[in-house]
This record gives sequence, structure tokens and C-alpha cells, in this order.
Amino acid sequence: MLRPLPPHHRLLALAMLALTLCCGTIRAGEPPMISVRVEQRGGAFIVDACGKIPVAPATAWDVLTDFEHMASILNNLSESRIVNRNGNTLTVQQHGTAHYGPFSYDFDSLREIVLEPRRRIVARQISGRAKQFSSVARVTPVKDGTQLRYHAEIEPDGAAGRWFGRPFVQDEINEQLTLMAREMLRREKTISAPESGTAK
Repeated sequence: MLRPLPPHHRLLALAMLALTLCCGTIRAGEPPMISVRVEQRGGAFIVDACGKIPVAPATAWDVLTDFEHMASILNNLSESRIVNRNGNTLTVQQHGTAHYGPFSYDFDSLREIVLEPRRRIVARQISGRAKQFSSVARVTPVKDGTQLRYHAEIEPDGAAGRWFGRPFVQDEINEQLTLMAREMLRREKTISAPESGTAK
């Protein structure tokens, strides 16, 4: 039976992760990998993540902004829906449960999402269990794909901060971004499949 790593080993693993180069490339046939760095400042967590994904920017954008179907993409969401839309400004409500080992954490949030089409997604929490949440996701066309950069500042409620800490935030962000990258790859393959068939 696998046993949890001692606290000092977990910290060492996190330190080694922080030394890895950002923006690793995801190649066709490989599991998506996103480089995630988490820094704790007092009770808040500062997240910076990035990865190069071999999909068209339009595909990446469509997945990142598919809020009505986000619960089918991310395994920590039970509900996600747009409750208001005013041009490129959306109000999105989400409910879900985050898991870390044998522990779980129920959450709900109401967020304002401002879209700069196919370039940037800015989000801030209006209400929810976290004390504060804001994030910026950037989509940039690069050779053979799309570069995704994500920055977030999260201040969880006191209980979550005490129970879970930085390893939980690291694990959760990495898993959810990886799931979105996989969905991007799946959709890109679906789009290109008819074109391949036509070319024969």
C-alpha cells in the first residue's frame, strides 16, 4: 500500500517542480502536461501556469469559454452555467467538490468573466466560499499550436487554508488545466478527422 509522503518530502517535491521550465510542449499522443507554480503569501496563493498545446487558438478558446458545458470537462464541477451576459461580460455560477486524497471541499462561486475574444479571459469572484479569487488566462498563437498562460490569486476561507494548503492548490490547478488541455486535443482531433477523410 502506498503511504503519503512525509511533509518534508512533499515540500522537496514542490521545490523540484518549481525548478522545472515553464511552458512545456504537449505533443500528439502524449498526456497533456501543464507547468504549475504555486507560491503562498500569507493566507493567499499565487498561481502561475503555462503550457504549449498543439491545437488551434480557436479550439483552445472554445474550451476555455465553454462555461455551459464546463461540468462535463472538469471533474470537480457538478454545475456550471451562465446566469447573465452583457456583450463580452458574463456572470457564471458554478458548484462543485474538490478532492485531495481522502479529503474533499465543497465550493460554490459566482464570478464575473470578461472576455477579450481569443486573447484573454479575466475573472473575479463576486460571491463564494473563497475570501478572494481573481484570474487571467491568456491564449497566444505560436508555431504548431497555442500557448496557454494562467495566473490566479486565491485566498481561501480560513478552514480550507488550514486543512489543505499549497499542495492542495497545486494538485487542483494542475488537474483541472490538464483536463481542459485534454478536451482541447479531443476537439481538435474531432475537427481534423473529417478533413482527413475528405483528403483520401
